[in-house]
Amino acid sequence: KYLMLAVYEKLELWNLVTKKKSFEISLKPGFVRDLAFSADGETLALVMNGMEHPEPENIVQIFDLKRRALTRLIRGEGAEFYSVALSPDGKTVMASSAAGMGDKDEKVRVWDVAGNRLITSIPTGDLVFSLDFSPDGRWAAVGSNSSTQLYDAATWEKKTDVAAHDPAVFTPDSRNLACSSTFEILHGISSLVVGIRLVDVETGTLVKKLARNAEWSTEVMFGPGGDEVRVTGVRRSAWNLRSGTRTQGLFFTDTQGNTAYTNGDSPDQTLAVQKTDKGLRIWDTVTGQMIHTFPAETSSSVSEMRFSHSGRYLVTGTWGGELHLWDMAQRTRILTFAGKHKNMITALAFDPDDRLLYSASDSNDDTIKVWNAATGALVHNFKTERSVTALETSSDGTLLMVAGFTGKDHDVDVLNASSG
Repeated sequence: KYLMLAVYEKLELWNLVTKKKSFEISLKPGFVRDLAFSADGETLALVMNGMEHPEPENIVQIFDLKRRALTRLIRGEGAEFYSVALSPDGKTVMASSAAGMGDKDEKVRVWDVAGNRLITSIPTGDLVFSLDFSPDGRWAAVGSNSSTQLYDAATWEKKTDVAAHDPAVFTPDSRNLACSSTFEILHGISSLVVGIRLVDVETGTLVKKLARNAEWSTEVMFGPGGDEVRVTGVRRSAWNLRSGTRTQGLFFTDTQGNTAYTNGDSPDQTLAVQKTDKGLRIWDTVTGQMIHTFPAETSSSVSEMRFSHSGRYLVTGTWGGELHLWDMAQRTRILTFAGKHKNMITALAFDPDDRLLYSASDSNDDTIKVWNAATGALVHNFKTERSVTALETSSDGTLLMVAGFTGKDHDVDVLNASSG
């Protein structure tokens, strides 16, 4: 129902039903590194790194969202914050910090929110980017690049060390912890993750291994009901916790056995597209097989792509500002649009009926173009002063959301989709 946007110097809460901004909170100059909500959604914690020079301010801020007010401000005292977690009841906050990237004084600090009191400081010996409280509030997980540590959230005594690393999250029933297993070192670079480990919180023992031979994972989360774990990395996949079988998505390899990085998925998740210097590769996500290759017929390489809502068509934008429409059923290019942007395409979006296509390029172009998706004819030109990074239409097609930046300002504009 709600969407929280953390942008430069402000925090915005949007109601997705009314399509209106519920409220806005001003922030100190800087950028938001991480944020976390309490279980009831009434308390928000965020970590910020300031932009002032020569001494940027690094802070943890606690907001009461019902009162729309800042209730606590915790300063880093020279340390840089990286990640934050809030206990389900909103009474305890933990944040990972270091004096700087590569610093040997990495810690996780834990505070009592009401008393603004430091409860404990846990040396980690490594940068920590994953923090999580169990839903029942009994446990806390600290995930670094080298290991995941499990703590009693009442005494803050370490219960166990898991041979796995970040990201790490608890199952909805608080009984297990899911985390990435130890990565392998290939040619001196940490590149492949063996999979996801499910660990029993009470005993610290391994329950199950999932997603074996998967790529580096950047996020792990659980689906509704907690019976499915979803892994995001180079590719998205989902795994049934009871059977250990993959239920959605695949990790692709090319003919040489190398990881096939994919750049877009069809709406029904049955097709994935990979950009290469030889064209576009189309993958079947059910079988994991490459089923077609669109040749590199364009004068410049693809910079952006987007499936139509029906999944029948794929539009690609190039570094040269050109737009091409591909028919996924006929497996052929059916249209080159009648005009082009001056610079590389950075964002694409179809309207809900797939009749119109919106496109944008970098800041030197200053336009959002609206096209007839069937004929490739230009319908409108919208003026913009932003360097556009993302476009999205509302479900009824009346609004166009434009994300981008001008200098240091990063904002999302909501425009009339017909007039701009």
